[in-house]
Amino acid sequence: MKQSETSVRPSTIRNLKTDAFKTKNRKFGFSLWQILLPVGISLLVVALLMRENITADSFEGFVLTRRSMTGIGLAIIAWGVQNLAMGHRYYTLAYPYMSKRGALRVTFLVDFASAVTPSAVGGSSVAFLFMGREGVTVGRATAITISGLFLDELLMSFIGVFLLFFVHKGLGIEDIPALSVGIHITLVMLTVVLSLWTLALYISLFHKPAWVGNFFLWVTSWKPLRRWRGGAEKLKSDLLMASQEMRNMDGWYWVKLFGATIISWGARFTIACLLVYGFSTMDMDWMVAYIRQMAIWLLAIIIPTPGGSGFSEYMFKVAYVDYLPNPAIALMVALVWRAITSFSYLIIGPIVLTYQLRRKKPVSHS
Repeated sequence: MKQSETSVRPSTIRNLKTDAFKTKNRKFGFSLWQILLPVGISLLVVALLMRENITADSFEGFVLTRRSMTGIGLAIIAWGVQNLAMGHRYYTLAYPYMSKRGALRVTFLVDFASAVTPSAVGGSSVAFLFMGREGVTVGRATAITISGLFLDELLMSFIGVFLLFFVHKGLGIEDIPALSVGIHITLVMLTVVLSLWTLALYISLFHKPAWVGNFFLWVTSWKPLRRWRGGAEKLKSDLLMASQEMRNMDGWYWVKLFGATIISWGARFTIACLLVYGFSTMDMDWMVAYIRQMAIWLLAIIIPTPGGSGFSEYMFKVAYVDYLPNPAIALMVALVWRAITSFSYLIIGPIVLTYQLRRKKPVSHS
């Protein structure tokens, strides 16, 4: 059942600072510093790297030409495709308990959470909180979150194997200084960990969903948490029911969901390549550029900074400087890339979150 949609009132925007940034008594509270930190780290790293690369004519090539505007425009379109594909995945998983607009709101909030937390934590792990505000029961939202994580980690595992194969074949990744030391060991360890995590999610969702429910029952057996025991029992019941429904779905259903996952992440990887094309002054090898982008996103998983800030900008520079006029321009393009793929959610996220908190919560459906 679709919920009625209401527009954000002007008063909601005016009260953004006094409402969205409060952390006390807020289930999804966040602080202004959490938004400013990833941007600050990115700007600091770029500034430090700029000191080594700036000359009097460093920025002559950073101009808005027809080609660069085309690259930026196509990158923004790719960003839109990324969000629409991921929103479609959430909508399909939650159907008919969440609207299409609600699914898109969840998508924006998940990426917002990813931008303000370390990459290893990620926003997908807290998606059930945002779905709860859209009227999805906690147990069902938990099953959907596990399903989404399973699809994402399955794709990342495949990417890890893919990168290992092509590093061995020598498509240029091994020539990047930041990836040359221990790249094989790092990729092997990441691929193994991701594969094991994917297997655990698969078992939890399709074979032993009771394990997840029993975990919450065990946690709420502690005296300080017994007040939530009833909620944990309902969560387990809803989770078992939702998991049973998902197990009953045919293979084509999961193929379509995995396809949406590939489209979303594929569009995300394409954004950087389009920006590099826009500001490049030479022929670029699109396949190598794309593979390097996959490597950056995969390696960012182990970076402890919010949204991989700092590491991402540095890696962008070393990965694409050979396609751009000079290192300074590579860093400027890196900031444009981060503005689209990460900083945009630091603006959209608080607005959407404020709207979620101020609107009447839809009735949950079992």
